[in-house]
Amino acid sequence: MSQLSYSCTDIGYLLTSSMFKLTAFSILIFIALGNASFIEKSNFTKLTSKEIDIWDLGNQTDELATDAVNRINGGRPVEQIVPYQVSLQVHRRGRYHHFCSGSIISAQHVLTAAHCLTKMNPNEISVVVGTLTWRNGGDRHGVVAMRSHPGFSSSSLIINDIAVLKVTPSFNLARTSISTISLGNRARVGDKVPVRLTGWGSLTPTGSTGLPERLQVLDYHTISNQECAQRGFRITANELCALGERGRGACVGDSGGPLTISNGAPQLVGIVSYGTATCALGRPDVYTRVSSFLPYINRVISSEIP
Repeated sequence: MSQLSYSCTDIGYLLTSSMFKLTAFSILIFIALGNASFIEKSNFTKLTSKEIDIWDLGNQTDELATDAVNRINGGRPVEQIVPYQVSLQVHRRGRYHHFCSGSIISAQHVLTAAHCLTKMNPNEISVVVGTLTWRNGGDRHGVVAMRSHPGFSSSSLIINDIAVLKVTPSFNLARTSISTISLGNRARVGDKVPVRLTGWGSLTPTGSTGLPERLQVLDYHTISNQECAQRGFRITANELCALGERGRGACVGDSGGPLTISNGAPQLVGIVSYGTATCALGRPDVYTRVSSFLPYINRVISSEIP
């Protein structure tokens, strides 16, 4: 969470051996140059198994980012469990690793970004809920099925970046630390709306320090799609943009996570999708607009993977 965190990175780091470790959190799963008219963009990627191995080999002491000055780049640590927030994890080299976030939308379903599931099988993924720290605590669930939007693309444009996971066993929604989040209705969120991002994304613009153990939160505002386009993003009506001042935004590890508004209770309005290749440069963060996909979500959880 670099800011809160989306994952973006400069491919040039691959050319410098001294920066090789950095690529574990900064190299994109795919580079969305097609979405930018003049700004290089990328998904707030999940980590590939190769990147996880590279990070492990370069971090045998397993140190976590703790610099209070750089916390979430304008954000702050969360003090209370966010009951709908999940950590998507893979098991590599004898331990679990966070690679994306998601939101609980039913007793058995999680909403996340489609790009998080690229080249993944359900049996590789586990879902951790009911905790502030992705490494410890909470309940771990397996994934038995997943559906990425059939129109998802990351080639010329990143579009339809949304997916649903089905877990086993069902979430224990009787616990106060675990709950679903409202998806609201088809009403579109406009500009200048206060929104909140939560996630375990990198605290630094390049992801060089790894991921924070504790959940982070960032409060900022939406901007209009027109302004987002003027700032260099080729978005569609099915995306939503938010913007903070320089040093505040999403980053590596925030992908798939929730952007919410408060209408008495939290409402999910966005899913972390992509942003600039280096995080928190005063450029917009782009989210999948949840209200545009309510029919798709309802179809998946009611008939495709009920």
